[in-house]
Amino acid sequence: MLSMALDRFLAIRKPLLYHQENSRNRLYISIFLSFFFGIFYVAFANYNPDNSLVKSCSIGGTVTLMFISAYAIFSFIMAVCILAAYSSSVAYLVKHSTIVDQRFKAALTRQRKVFASISLILLTYAVFWCLPLFAGIIVLVTNPNPILLGYMSMAIGLGSGLNSCVGIFIYLAKHPEIKKYFLQLFPSFKKLVEHEESQAVIGKAQLEVIPLLEINKDVQGPEKSV
Repeated sequence: MLSMALDRFLAIRKPLLYHQENSRNRLYISIFLSFFFGIFYVAFANYNPDNSLVKSCSIGGTVTLMFISAYAIFSFIMAVCILAAYSSSVAYLVKHSTIVDQRFKAALTRQRKVFASISLILLTYAVFWCLPLFAGIIVLVTNPNPILLGYMSMAIGLGSGLNSCVGIFIYLAKHPEIKKYFLQLFPSFKKLVEHEESQAVIGKAQLEVIPLLEINKDVQGPEKSV
């Protein structure tokens, strides 16, 4: 998510130079950091200065309080950085909207279309992930009750799953190429999607026809009664 937010920030800030820069290096760095932090946190979750054996058959019981605090701090920093990058992108969009250079405006318009789908992704991230996370941090700082921490952990886990699921449908709705391969992978959804698309086309056509009918009535004038 942080890589996505930073990528959109760079695209909005320098739309003319964005495609000229080497984006492959950014992709490799993002993949490396994702795997690195994943492996690091799996190892860190099992680290415990206390050498006593774990007797609870539960993941929550084996995770140390140090890991919970470190994970909360790290997640909070990541969320703040993501929201800061997104807010900066919005500020640059507003600032650059008054530029009259046609080449710059064309590049910015293209990036704005991509930014729309990314905005939905970041919105779901803020609702389903950031809100439960911030609530959990408040509980951890003010009243570290194990029961409340358990409920907050459940909310964070549920929000994380919802964020991942909703993101898939946003990509399917905004990117036709992803929808194409999805329908090839799951043919049973093809008829349903085709039906929804046909209904949307019919509804759009009706909305376009109704104003034309109203214009024709105004041009012809009211019918005279015999």
